[in-house]
Amino acid sequence: MAAERGFDKLSADLGRSRQSDGSDGFQIVAGELRLNGKRVKAANLAAWQQSGWQQAMQDGKKSTVKDAHAKQPDEAVLCILAELADDHWANTEQLADPIRVFFGRQVDVDAVFEAGWEWGLLAKRRAEGKNWYQLPPSPPHIAPHEYLTANDRHGSATADLKAIPFDALEQVVAISNQQASPARNSALLLTPDLPKLGRADDTLLATEVVQWLVEHTEPFAEAYVKLSERRGKTILHENVYIARVSDLSLKVAIEKALGSNLVSLKNDFVAFPRGLLDKVRRVVTKSGHVVKEVAADGH
Repeated sequence: MAAERGFDKLSADLGRSRQSDGSDGFQIVAGELRLNGKRVKAANLAAWQQSGWQQAMQDGKKSTVKDAHAKQPDEAVLCILAELADDHWANTEQLADPIRVFFGRQVDVDAVFEAGWEWGLLAKRRAEGKNWYQLPPSPPHIAPHEYLTANDRHGSATADLKAIPFDALEQVVAISNQQASPARNSALLLTPDLPKLGRADDTLLATEVVQWLVEHTEPFAEAYVKLSERRGKTILHENVYIARVSDLSLKVAIEKALGSNLVSLKNDFVAFPRGLLDKVRRVVTKSGHVVKEVAADGH
C-alpha cells in the first residue's frame, strides 16, 4: 500500500522524538500531530511524499536541471507512467531513454524508481528478474475498524499509522489530542478534545471516522453528548482570559504564537488559556504594544 510505505517515515520520526517544538518533520506538539509545524492535513501529506522523493534524489547523484523546460526525474517518471495502459507495468530499462529525454541528461533510473516506491508514490513488483513499476492504484475503501482500535488502557483509541488513510488521519487529528505510543511503534493514541469538537463543522462530525469513535469508545461518546448539549449555546468557560485585540498585525502574531489555543470571538475579542498569559504578554511587548488588564468583579 502506498500510504503504508509513506507512513513508515512518519513512524520513524515519532519514534526518534515523541515530543518537540514542531519545527521539522512529524512531531507531536501540545497534543497534536504536526508536519513541519502545521497540523497534519491530507493535502500536505501528499505534498510531503512528493518532496521526500525529490529530496532523496538530491541526496543522491541527481544533478540540478538547467533547462527551464526540462522535468525533474520524479516528474518525468509520473508523466511517463501516467500514459501506461491499465494493468501495464514498465521496467527501468524500458524507461531509461524517455526519462533522459525529459530530464535532459543521463540519470540513475533504478535509484529514481526505488526512491519513488520507498515514498509510496509508485507500485512495484518483481518478475523475470526485474523490477516493474506503475502508478499505485486508487486505494480501496478502508473501514475505520481496520485502522482504529478502542483502547481503555492508553487513551480512548489507537490509530494504526501504517493503515490509516491520509484523509482519515486529518479527521482524527482535527477532533482529538494525540500521543505517540509508549512502545514507539506505528500507533497513535487518541483522546477526545472538546474544544476541537466544538469547532468542527457538521460535515466533519458526520464522517465515518468520527462516528466510529463515538460509537465504539466511551470517552468520545461522552464528549459527543456534551457537544450536542452545548452546540448553539453560549458557554462561559473557566480558566481562560478574554482579550480585545484591534490591531490586525498583533492579532496575527498572537495567533501564530498560540496556534489552536487561541479562539477568535466577535468584535476583535479572543480567548486563550490562563497559562498562556505570559506568552501573550511577550508577543504584545515585542510588537510594541501595551497590555491593559481589567479585573472582573467576580459575579
